[in-house]
Amino acid sequence: IVNVSSMGYALNDVRIDDYNFEEGKAYHPWLGYSQSKTANVQFDTYLAGHLKDKGVQCFAIQPGMPQTDLYYHVNVPKNEASLESGMALAAKIYPNRPSPAGDPKEDEKTIETAASTLVYAALPQSLMVSQFLRFLGFLINCKPFAVESYATNRARAEKLWKLSEKHFGGTFDI
Repeated sequence: IVNVSSMGYALNDVRIDDYNFEEGKAYHPWLGYSQSKTANVQFDTYLAGHLKDKGVQCFAIQPGMPQTDLYYHVNVPKNEASLESGMALAAKIYPNRPSPAGDPKEDEKTIETAASTLVYAALPQSLMVSQFLRFLGFLINCKPFAVESYATNRARAEKLWKLSEKHFGGTFDI
């Protein structure tokens, strides 16, 4: 199972008790984006724990910064959704160390090269990767990458899964 996530996950955990940002009053574009990308990783964490005995692996990937509409949108200066704003937010969140997201400008790619990690994760030989990926299945540039612990916390992943089932109105049998 492959989910497209982003290094943007590093800006925010999933706000289980306030996922709508106080009904939008406390919303920030980067925190909303980040929460959705953390949710991708947490879903994979939950799925991986339940499907490992069936030989199924789950990966979240960072495709890079391909030149898509989103890329052009975040490169509009001086708006809350700009890359500049996201980097300033990262500096506040990680004041004493570099953001685990790194410098997004170093990860700019064409649309074609951005697909490489997704394709790699879907290929059978990539399922033979190290035990490391079974539980921390995040790939960047076709390589394993250790994410912040909140993103792969099994208890948090289960809470998110249960919240999704609640909103779905049923259970997901896996």
